[in-house]
Amino acid sequence: MFFCLTALVSALLFTAVFGIAVETPENTQKRDKPTGIVVSFSNNFVDWKRVSVAYHSFAYIWATAGDEDRNPHLSSHYSGAANAGLVRGAFHVAHPTQSSGAAQADYFLSNGGKWTGDGITLPGALSIGRYWRHNCHGLNTTAMVGWIRDFSDTYHSKVGRHPVISTTADWWNACTGNNADFGSASPLWNFHVPSPNDVLPAGWNDEPSWSSFNTPHLVQFSGDMGGLKRLTTNRTAIM
Repeated sequence: MFFCLTALVSALLFTAVFGIAVETPENTQKRDKPTGIVVSFSNNFVDWKRVSVAYHSFAYIWATAGDEDRNPHLSSHYSGAANAGLVRGAFHVAHPTQSSGAAQADYFLSNGGKWTGDGITLPGALSIGRYWRHNCHGLNTTAMVGWIRDFSDTYHSKVGRHPVISTTADWWNACTGNNADFGSASPLWNFHVPSPNDVLPAGWNDEPSWSSFNTPHLVQFSGDMGGLKRLTTNRTAIM
């Protein structure tokens, strides 16, 4: 399963809310598939009430990168999103050359990346290949797969479920040799604009859980709200 971030630009009017693009309320309506926002390192303030009024249902918020950088605003974002009625999760930006997958998973978990099954927190996401789309960080495919497995297994050992993997098919093919080992346990956040002829990374055979829009701050969940909520309570849920 995967997350899909795709563009609604042609149909919706966007307005900037301190760096987050959300649709204005007069141009929105509830959607069959839940949509959400991505809060990056540059978004210190988010008007969560406006996000909720625009009928968004969830948020993924940058928590950490590598083993040194963390988001000092994550706690306020988490409480703001929850108070506005959204489910939310955190994501980690991988830096495989800085340290091991296990070390970065521990850093992520220590700085907001935990999943607890509390009904409002989505699984933590590993973002790899999104920011360096043609860069394998100097690792061969075997080493890269080992690094991702180290991160995933460490995360699972600490919280009881596997992380979401956020990547693109072209990066996954080039840098993991299109490894098929992760799709049975990790939801896929497919970080590119979907098209009818999409080829998914190996291991993910169905529609991804999330996909990307043309606008970088919007995400669409491929299932319904029931499926999204299951990811906040069920340790083995993929969709």
